Amino acid sequence: MAERAGRAAVGGRRATGGWLLVPAVLAVATAVAGCGALRRRAGAEKLPAVEVLAVMPVEPAAPAGSAVGEPEPRLTADAARILTAQLYGVLSARPRWRLVPDLAVAEALRGIDASQPLEVRARALGQATGADAVLYGTVSRFVERVGTDVGVERPASVSFALKVVLTGSGAIVWQRSFDRTQRPLALNLFQWWMFWRAGPRWLRAQELARLGVEELVEDLEDHFGG
Repeated sequence: MAERAGRAAVGGRRATGGWLLVPAVLAVATAVAGCGALRRRAGAEKLPAVEVLAVMPVEPAAPAGSAVGEPEPRLTADAARILTAQLYGVLSARPRWRLVPDLAVAEALRGIDASQPLEVRARALGQATGADAVLYGTVSRFVERVGTDVGVERPASVSFALKVVLTGSGAIVWQRSFDRTQRPLALNLFQWWMFWRAGPRWLRAQELARLGVEELVEDLEDHFGG
């Protein structure tokens, strides 16, 4: 992609108590924390024609709270809501699909057994709303930064996964994940492309998540052939 091309002057330094951005240095980027699923696959099979897409609200992958050995919660209380809103925002700004209105999705979900597996509920949502496919997913980490735009004690960290299921066949035809913890550009040149989108600063978790949503939606469009 065009935003991943260019030149970067890099650098960074560790200051007492946290990471700082140095004015003369481009010290922002994001480290791969896991699945790096944004890679384009040469010759990947494109998805069947889909005109109407329903977006199922993102769900927490696990109850919000601290995992064993972790002093801080992995998920903020509003993480799933934020990601769902961002999905609607990014998708509605693109002409590729007609989206089922969120109110229609909410109404349909009231009639679906919440105890069923997520994949089953997603397909049932497509059937109830008349959508050709359903985009759904989970968020497993949404950690807010501790600090400011220019210096942090703890950087933002976000991890979520998305899938698309065809309403007719029930086949999962696309799935990707985004798993990032922001680090100074000097320590992780591999992800310097985020600097070109966000600028030389430390992002909030919501901003980092938005970059991830945009990337995954672009990947989804590529697989649909448009």
